[in-house]
Amino acid sequence: MPNGTYGGVRGRKTKVGRKLLRFPPTRFFVAFVPLFILSDKLLEKGGKLAFWDGLLYSFPAFLVWNGATTWWIAFSTIPGAIAAILLNALLMSLLFALWHFFRTLNFSYYSIPLIFIAFWCSFEFLHLNWEITWPWLNLGNVFASYTPLVQWYEYTGTFGGTIWILTVNFLIYFSYTGKKTLNRPTSIRNTTIAMIVLILPIVISLIIYYSYYCSDEHPIQALIVQPNTEAHHEQSGMTNSELAQRLMEVAAPCMNDRVDLLVAPESAIPKSVSEDWLLKNEFPPNLEQYQAFALLDSFVQTYPDLNIIAGISTFKTFPSRKRASIQDFGDGIFRESYNSAVLINVGESFDDSATVTISDIYHKSKLVPGVELMPYPELFRWLEKTVVKMGGFSYGKDTAQRAFRTMIGENVKIGAPICYESIFGEHFTKFVQDGAQLMTVITNDDWWGNTAGYKQHFVYAKLRAVETRRTIIRSANSGISAFINEKGDVLKKTAFREQTAIQETVYPNDSITFYVKHGDYLGRIALAVAALFLLFGGWLFFRKGGNRN
Repeated sequence: MPNGTYGGVRGRKTKVGRKLLRFPPTRFFVAFVPLFILSDKLLEKGGKLAFWDGLLYSFPAFLVWNGATTWWIAFSTIPGAIAAILLNALLMSLLFALWHFFRTLNFSYYSIPLIFIAFWCSFEFLHLNWEITWPWLNLGNVFASYTPLVQWYEYTGTFGGTIWILTVNFLIYFSYTGKKTLNRPTSIRNTTIAMIVLILPIVISLIIYYSYYCSDEHPIQALIVQPNTEAHHEQSGMTNSELAQRLMEVAAPCMNDRVDLLVAPESAIPKSVSEDWLLKNEFPPNLEQYQAFALLDSFVQTYPDLNIIAGISTFKTFPSRKRASIQDFGDGIFRESYNSAVLINVGESFDDSATVTISDIYHKSKLVPGVELMPYPELFRWLEKTVVKMGGFSYGKDTAQRAFRTMIGENVKIGAPICYESIFGEHFTKFVQDGAQLMTVITNDDWWGNTAGYKQHFVYAKLRAVETRRTIIRSANSGISAFINEKGDVLKKTAFREQTAIQETVYPNDSITFYVKHGDYLGRIALAVAALFLLFGGWLFFRKGGNRN
């Protein structure tokens, strides 16, 4: 582990006492037990429709869970919220129904938990990798507010948390069934094992937490700007120049020659601009949307050591519509739009004179289904016009997760995932694999209003800090902007809908965790195990003549 200071910042001990007194929601360690008991009751009842019984009886539970935790999506899109809640609840119910059906195939008693865990982890892995992606409720995410208890995520990612939760659920279930059958030795044994499995990972995590020293070499002065521009109406009514002016006015009180990095949120410059002009630094003087860059240029010229990472909307032109994300604007104009992050600093021109440059652009590559991406356009092309009418739009995306090479120190590299991308652990690690020594997250959480949405999104960044052991600089248009150290501790943060800028000293880190190296390997193992169970279950079913439904 890197040398450094206890608690993550020089001379400062982190305050975690109150957090440790609040045990993580215990309901997640018992939440599946009623469903397992329900499965028992349905098996006792008998019948030839095991799969459909499992689907019918479990769907209300999963619907309530999805609705109670993610209802706030409706503040951004009501049709999207309905679709996400219903579809995700249905997928969970289908998984439970399949497992319940497998219980009729005479698998051994203790293989039943392994089948369910393999199926559930495969479901979560699918949600991280297909185009109808919605991993918000992956079980391992529940510990995002309690990162001192899951420091071992640097080895397992959130799949370790999922397996932990489900294992404890099954052990409690076995303890209950032992008591029910008056089998006291079995009940006591399973209760003891459940307590050990529950407590041991916490003990290991706390040992890691208190022995981990965050890096403290090569300090960088970073500034986060939270402009607090209302997303639904105010932002659309402002020009790029007005928005850039607001950014600079909010940053100005904290700016000085010692600031190395300024991070502005997603959609800081929301009116779409051409990448061809941006990368050439040739801005048409009569087009308003480009005047914002003249303002940013003057700001960087005033502070020549400053590097700016900000969210902008960009587009490229093409001769034809080669893919679904390229839009036909008529008159032979074809454009692909991007939700982008840009690095701005003073570079060196060809004649060795200082010039403000757009050094690099990264396109968001984990897009929100239905809002930024039409999933499987070949299959759902007939829905394209309807999605556009409801506010959806198909964006282009990057093919790789690249870290920006800044002009800080010895060209410190910084990753800049955008909004939704911070939910995906393995995706996040690819910026680190490209050399990122610090990570930013730029986002616009104002769409959801003052709901649980922006709070949930914020705490997920703490998990990414633990998995990668990178300090995270999170800039939200509104919501919560914060500095998060390598242990997932929040060093400094803003309030919701507060127009402000905050400054902190951060430190780059070069170490590579096991999880960064291997990604979601537990998900892949679970997928392989689930495939074997499916094959064996199919063989058992047909061997019995297919007489179970």
